[in-house]
Amino acid sequence: DPFDQRVFTKFVKTRAAVCEPCITGLYQNHTFDPNLGEVEAVRAAAADVLRIRVLDPVETVSNGVNYFWRRAHQERNRTRQPPALVHANGVGPKEYFLRDRDTWYLDDLAERFSPSTKFLQYHHPQGLALGEDFEHLVAALELARALDRRLVLPHTMNCRNCPAFEPYGLAETLPDPFGCTPDYFAYMFRFLHIHSGDIVEAGVARSDAFRDRFAEATSMPLPTTTPMAEVAAAIASSKETL
Repeated sequence: DPFDQRVFTKFVKTRAAVCEPCITGLYQNHTFDPNLGEVEAVRAAAADVLRIRVLDPVETVSNGVNYFWRRAHQERNRTRQPPALVHANGVGPKEYFLRDRDTWYLDDLAERFSPSTKFLQYHHPQGLALGEDFEHLVAALELARALDRRLVLPHTMNCRNCPAFEPYGLAETLPDPFGCTPDYFAYMFRFLHIHSGDIVEAGVARSDAFRDRFAEATSMPLPTTTPMAEVAAAIASSKETL
């Protein structure tokens, strides 16, 4: 919570100003004096000094943005091992990210989907412009609704269209620059508030449990040009075979 963090920071700075030197910050092999703002090699501290250690945000305790969105543990110059602990903050809805990123360990498919639920899985072309990516997504969503199916969200949207691609160094952490899900471009709280009853997370649909239970999920490529103009024709031809 940002408010808790601000209160804690204010407390540390206030306390450090009146009891120097009674608080020392530590990060890896460095110490930090919150009063002076100086960083130096780790040195011995008195027994009564309060030591506040900052844990490695990638390899030890990762926040939600670092792990689920940036995937910082996959950075090329790192070991690419997952952190010891992940705090699912800064991303949401949390259930969506946990399910899509293969970190939802509750087998609740039977509770989420009835045996009669049908799904639409389609081929989403790679390397599109942002508008084209969403034209295909909207067309697929409309088609799924018309066929009374749940849409499996795509995982091949163009990551380079994300405004944070360069500032956040996503080229160094994402395994595939053309392998992004809609959450890199859309506010998922609002998206799922409207469409949660019509979609399935891409990560869930790739799981063995989903495939074993819902093997009839159908693959259907949508037109690569003006998809919305072709939806009506796709629906007409698909109803006879699906």
